[in-house]
Amino acid sequence: MIHQLPLASPAPSRLAPEQRTLFHSILRQWLTLAPAVECDQLMVARERHAPGRKCSMLALVRSCFTQPALRADLPQSLVHLLVQRQWLTPAQQRRAA
Repeated sequence: MIHQLPLASPAPSRLAPEQRTLFHSILRQWLTLAPAVECDQLMVARERHAPGRKCSMLALVRSCFTQPALRADLPQSLVHLLVQRQWLTPAQQRRAA
C-alpha cells in the first residue's frame, strides 16, 4: 500500500529565478540521458508524493531534498547531477544529506 507523503516542507522559501532556471536546465539534461527505468522511478516518486494530483517536478524534487527521508525516492543519477551542478547551496546540501 502506498502512503501519501507531504509534498511540501513547512514554509518553503521561494527559489530565485536563477535557481528555477538552473533546475529546469538540469532536469532537461537528465531526461535526455537517463535510462527508462530511472525515468519510471521519478514518475513513481511523483505519484507517491502527489497521487492523482498535478505536481511539478520542481515541487517534487524540492520536497525530496528538504526531507532527507524522501530523497531516496529520487533517482540517484538525478540527485548526483543536481549536486554536481550546485543547484542547492552548500547549506541546503548539508540539510538534505
